[in-house]
Amino acid sequence: RASMDLLVKNYLPKADAVIFLLNGTKAITDVEARAIAEVRSRLGHEHMFIVVNKTDQVEPSELEATKRWVYETAAEMLPDVTAAEDRVLKGVPNRQLFVHFVSSTDALRAAERGDEPPKPFKALHENISAYLNAERFKPKLLS
Repeated sequence: RASMDLLVKNYLPKADAVIFLLNGTKAITDVEARAIAEVRSRLGHEHMFIVVNKTDQVEPSELEATKRWVYETAAEMLPDVTAAEDRVLKGVPNRQLFVHFVSSTDALRAAERGDEPPKPFKALHENISAYLNAERFKPKLLS
């Protein structure tokens, strides 16, 4: 816990983006949920990305339940944000929480075959790229 506090205090305020990577084969824990809320409240990050990986290892009916739970939990923890799934970021509206359900194994297999990445992985990449490109053009105030 002390190392997490040190990381939050010293590094995350300087970060352009916050990305939480969660294991889709397990339910999100209270610790993970609190960490997401804490980063948002303590640091005021207007945009966060939650990536739920290993979706290839989850039954489709369980994945739908997981998606509902993630969105419901996000709404409870962060009532002032809008959660958006797997869509390309247009502009950069305030207070967005982007949730992506991906399979890194599927993406790796596609890359090995020389194919395009799967749609969810491609959307994740596009959202992060669009956000970071928009951030680069924001004026930075020096203290």
